[in-house]
Amino acid sequence: MKFSFKIIFISFLFVLVSARLFAASENDFAFAVISDTHLIKETDGSYRAFPSSLKITEDIIRFNPAFVIHCGDMIHTSYSSQDSDEAINRMWDIFDESVYLPFRNAGLDLFVTKGNHDVLKNAADIFNERWRDRVAKKKIVRGNMLDYYYFTHKNVLFIVMDSAGLSMSSEQKKWLKEILACGQKFRAVFIIAHLGLRGSERHPFDKMDAEAAAIINESNLKITVLSGHHHEYDVQSIGRNIADVILGAAGKNHGAMWLKVFVQGDSVTLKPVFL
Repeated sequence: MKFSFKIIFISFLFVLVSARLFAASENDFAFAVISDTHLIKETDGSYRAFPSSLKITEDIIRFNPAFVIHCGDMIHTSYSSQDSDEAINRMWDIFDESVYLPFRNAGLDLFVTKGNHDVLKNAADIFNERWRDRVAKKKIVRGNMLDYYYFTHKNVLFIVMDSAGLSMSSEQKKWLKEILACGQKFRAVFIIAHLGLRGSERHPFDKMDAEAAAIINESNLKITVLSGHHHEYDVQSIGRNIADVILGAAGKNHGAMWLKVFVQGDSVTLKPVFL
């Protein structure tokens, strides 16, 4: 009788542990992050995608993540002169052909934030036209893909900010504070922006609005910040609770990269992939 009770008890524990492991694995997921695909401008004024961007898109589709995030600079409008509307629309056509449509055809949602080269001068209105009706907006909880917004996936919070300029509106900073105040109920929190919390040797003064950065730094949440712009992969801890991740460029002749992010329980694991 004692022997039977012991078997029953051990079996019960096995079922309980197995159920917990199964539930944990059901909630685990991976997503992919890219940044700075840019474009190559030919001598005749035409544009084409970087071969590295094409390869990375193919690799991500094979990886089959839950979704993809782009940290901005999808195209490459010029600082030195104003590109025509026709040229900007052609840039977006190339981005769609090389990145957006392959992901969409593979069933992968693409969430984006503006990069400085996406919205220079007259390009801002064209960005709005292009992204107003994209598929991923259906997954957005609050905000819109033309501005700042957030979405959730398996009780993980993703806050996407507009940091394409060096300053942010007071409305966006107030919104950020409100969203972070609700962050305790999520098992992990990510903030996505083109300019992150730090500059770099290449762009020492290019970083997020100081007041917005202070809101993030003063939060007691465990946060992973994902950004681009600087074209060099770098990860640093800020304080006790922030992992500040700068992605290298996907569109680059040498050293192009993308990032696999694994969420297991409340743990976040980063696995950079270099070409």
